[in-house]
Amino acid sequence: MSNSKATEEMLAALHGQMAKAMKTRLEGNDVTASDLNVIRQFLKDNGINSDGNADPNIKSLADDLPEDLDDGNVTPMYGRS
Repeated sequence: MSNSKATEEMLAALHGQMAKAMKTRLEGNDVTASDLNVIRQFLKDNGINSDGNADPNIKSLADDLPEDLDDGNVTPMYGRS
């Protein structure tokens, strides 16, 4: 078995193909919560962040949150607060 390492060019190509596959999956009608988590982690690992006020998609999502979110009326999903 060869002990050769992947070149930077090979890794960059793989990275690009992964991004394309995730984009295709996200645009499809069968995206799962698991898919979204993988995409979220991929973006996080690559330092991709968004300013919610500048991004209309994130702002729209934030606008849909309940008004009383900080009033203690929401039960935490994990652990206790």
